[in-house]
Amino acid sequence: MLALNRTVWILVAMIATSGCVQTFNPVYQADDLVYDASLVGSWRQAKSMDVWELKPGVGKSYAVTFREAKGHSSEFVAHAAKVNDVTLLDLFPTTNAADASFAREFHQVPIHSIYLVKATSPNIVLAAIDHSWLEAQLNSGNSGLEFVTIKGRKIITSPTEKLQKFFSANSDRFTNELTLERTSD
Repeated sequence: MLALNRTVWILVAMIATSGCVQTFNPVYQADDLVYDASLVGSWRQAKSMDVWELKPGVGKSYAVTFREAKGHSSEFVAHAAKVNDVTLLDLFPTTNAADASFAREFHQVPIHSIYLVKATSPNIVLAAIDHSWLEAQLNSGNSGLEFVTIKGRKIITSPTEKLQKFFSANSDRFTNELTLERTSD
């Protein structure tokens, strides 16, 4: 029963995060990084017991710990980057692959997950890209982005400059919103 519940949660997590852009390269250059101290704290989605904890990281980064209600956790480093007129969040796993967390299982290949930052106050509102649209762009060859397919997932291999140009020009395609509310803990 425990294995079944875990499998269900892994599938839910993969579906919920399937719209995130996955890249081998970061979406930022050092000069693009921005730091907003108001993001530091504990956050969760409404009706969820899973917690996202953001702490100051090295330089203009955030140390992110995702704690599942069941006790598993995953660690990431996050960078917010101002690219043209949009802010993109680059999330990269830092925990050991032996960690059993579903969030970590989803990130077995050390890849960057990219989100659009829509708001930072009073709640953090992130948006994942419309995955069907991105998939169609990649398959058609019209995106100008290079990618590889690993276990059925397309991972973009283009350099940072191409990523920035493409995602800032198509920021309206980041439509799958995730709202995180500050916890009272």
